[in-house]
Amino acid sequence: KPGEPTGQLYNMEKDPYEQHNVYHDPTYANVAEELKEQLLKIKEEVGDTDDQYPELVERRKQAW
Repeated sequence: KPGEPTGQLYNMEKDPYEQHNVYHDPTYANVAEELKEQLLKIKEEVGDTDDQYPELVERRKQAW
C-alpha cells in the first residue's frame, strides 16, 4: 500500500549528502513551485501528461 505522498527537495550546495529535506521549508517554497512547473512543462512537451493514470494525477494533487 502506498504511503502518504510527500516531496523531497535538497540544497545540494549546502547539503550534498541529502540529509535535510527542505521541501516544507518556507525559504525554499519558490524553488519547489518553480521546479514543479518546470516538470509539468517538460512532461507536456514530451507527451507524458499522465492523463491515462488518474490515480497518479490525484496523488500528485495531494502531494503538491
